[in-house]
Amino acid sequence: YTGKTYLNNGTVRITRDNNLGAAPATLVPDQLQINGGTLQMNNTMAFNVNRGVSIGPAGGRIEVGIANTNVFTATIPTITAEGVLEVAVRGDDGLGTHSTLNLGTSGGSQTYAGGIKTELYVGEINVLGNNTVGPVYVELGSLNFPGNNTFTDNLRLAGGVVTLGGTNTIGGVVNMTEGELALTTSNSFGANGFSLNLGNGVLSLRDTTQTLREIT
Repeated sequence: YTGKTYLNNGTVRITRDNNLGAAPATLVPDQLQINGGTLQMNNTMAFNVNRGVSIGPAGGRIEVGIANTNVFTATIPTITAEGVLEVAVRGDDGLGTHSTLNLGTSGGSQTYAGGIKTELYVGEINVLGNNTVGPVYVELGSLNFPGNNTFTDNLRLAGGVVTLGGTNTIGGVVNMTEGELALTTSNSFGANGFSLNLGNGVLSLRDTTQTLREIT
């Protein structure tokens, strides 16, 4: 089929891009609309750049793999999120393997207004490009932001690792009960720095210089 796909409830499992029909000839930002449902990507695959994914106000969930032993790499180059984007990327600590989800492109710019939430899996999520991102909540896994990002709300870590590169700004604070915040460039949050509630978390400076406005 050639039309859009609407996922408002339930789960759709795919193994390749064209399971969702033919990709459009030009970019359609909401060719796949997820508004309350779940997309399971159960193979290594890359979406056509013209197949935009739109997360609606009810939020949406994207899973990579259906078993912790799966080792898949899934790429969605064009995505926006009005509601919260939940990601569940599986991995196996015992085997030392994991799946990977790449969102956006290195030269792109996406908006995740509803924020990003990781689930209790140890996979890797790369949020590529220079983006605007709402609240971030990490339960487990590795969440990487290598570009220059504007975080409009709080970053909250209950586990896992958040790695920041580039130069970023934050409109809230960093709250950590567990987990690790790894900063790989100096002044990762700009010259104005950031406020940190460290809890039982770990702040890794990675041989960089950072500005902390406040730490508790």
